[in-house]
Amino acid sequence: KQAWLADSNQQAPVLLVERCLRALPEILTGQYQATDLMFPNGSMELVQGIYKGNVVADYFNAVLGDTVVAYIRERLARDPAPEGIRILEIGAGTGGTTAMVLPKLQPFQAHIREYCYTDIYRAFLLHAQHEYAPAHPFLTMQLFDVEQSIAAQGIAVGGYDLVIATNVLHATKNIRRTLTNTKATLRQGGLLLLNELNRSTLFVHLTFGLVEWWWRYEDAALRLSGCPGLAPDTWARVLAEEGFCNVFFPAEETHVLGQQIIVAQSNGIVHQTRDTR
Repeated sequence: KQAWLADSNQQAPVLLVERCLRALPEILTGQYQATDLMFPNGSMELVQGIYKGNVVADYFNAVLGDTVVAYIRERLARDPAPEGIRILEIGAGTGGTTAMVLPKLQPFQAHIREYCYTDIYRAFLLHAQHEYAPAHPFLTMQLFDVEQSIAAQGIAVGGYDLVIATNVLHATKNIRRTLTNTKATLRQGGLLLLNELNRSTLFVHLTFGLVEWWWRYEDAALRLSGCPGLAPDTWARVLAEEGFCNVFFPAEETHVLGQQIIVAQSNGIVHQTRDTR
């Protein structure tokens, strides 16, 4: 433990897993909720260092951010986009990816119409309001559950050019339904950028694996063994089957680090449940 704490890249995981291990009997017997330990009094201090501020998380977030910039440059080269580019981030949480992407958008602020920061928990939106909104006038915040049809949640069908999601789509019951709803937010030709885990580890089992949503998936055949994540080849296959094309992995050589960046383009065909009320 002392050796790990001396490494700035290990401090956050060590502190988080130790807190969970010390309370493991109480968590397993239902006396404590893991979320209460991981987010004491709503604080995000224990988990923020997992999502940013360490070399692995920052590397993959940077790759995703650079992909966003490459898209914007290519888009502006062929179309000035007078109405502006719209970006949706699903399950933004503590903003680990947001904090990396927003600075990269600074040179293109005049072309960004909206960066919509969403999550299913209002506390994360309040966090974004305080941390990111003051310096970024194009930032909006909205509650959004990607497992539900988008129209009833005030998300426009085909309204976004880019959709970003970091370690969130796997935390749903049915990955195909999740991708259907995600794709509905994209315009034809729009890009989905995913930052997703690609392996099961002891660390995640002893931390995030203690929360209920980690085990919600109902399509185990598509998931890694004992883990809600999907392997790269499974992502490629399922995305293609759900109408995404040009799927590629811009950081494929670093998959050994446990994460993967996935880029996929929407074919523009949208399937949504019709509200009959």
